[in-house]
Amino acid sequence: MHPRDRFRPVWPPALADYDYTRFHTRSRWAWEFLRRNEAYVRNWLVERPDTPGIVPLASSTHLARLSRRFRTAEKWGLCFLADPGLNALDADVFWHPSSYRHVLTVIASRRQRPFENSWISLRELHCEKTILVAADGAEHLLLRDRRRVLQLFCVGDSIAIEPCAVGFLANDVPDVRPKTNLMVGFADLYRDRNPGQAATGWAQQSLSLRNALIAVDGSMNGASHREIAAMIFGTRAVAEDWSGGHGWMKSRIGRAINKGHGLVRGGYQDLIN
Repeated sequence: MHPRDRFRPVWPPALADYDYTRFHTRSRWAWEFLRRNEAYVRNWLVERPDTPGIVPLASSTHLARLSRRFRTAEKWGLCFLADPGLNALDADVFWHPSSYRHVLTVIASRRQRPFENSWISLRELHCEKTILVAADGAEHLLLRDRRRVLQLFCVGDSIAIEPCAVGFLANDVPDVRPKTNLMVGFADLYRDRNPGQAATGWAQQSLSLRNALIAVDGSMNGASHREIAAMIFGTRAVAEDWSGGHGWMKSRIGRAINKGHGLVRGGYQDLIN
């Protein structure tokens, strides 16, 4: 078996195996499709020896250091090549700020001014926390829980040394609303506020992306259109519609396969732009 084959998704899965994607953010969906790109997997296998190890810090935060600039990773929109064997809930995926516009810039300071009323400690954040130190010393902070993910670019003092005061930079004037939304997201994470999403059910876009992901997984494993349809809609529905129906199911599966492969080949970047 070729080493790349161990990243090929198991087929046929149970439909419930995709339930972990129910509340994926757009950046997490982007990773799910990117990690299925065979060229990406080949690049990761080559550069894996230089991939930074992630070590725990005393503040229940994890730290990764880059020994060099990963230009191959930047081609994919990343700071470094994340492990394609990890799904979007488990992987530390740092998108490169030049490719990912939803990065919040935070100014960290251990002096009283100018943010004397904004002292924070990472240990008070009840979520996964990973600090990435780039080869040039720049710091990135990834915050994530099961439903949310937030990436910050840190300037000023090191955010790893606690506590520190923070301020946020709305650097897209006059279009500041996306940045203010990210600031609210950070505040909600810090205060451990519920994101307010429904406990059950699929949003329409998430369901469409899930079906595209299933279609890609089936296609990569040589499954027929009908087999993919049976995974998504159930064998009974397929038996009733596939031959004698109006063709809507065949059409939907064809669109799902095309959409999924398009996202794998590069369309995932539309999800992070």
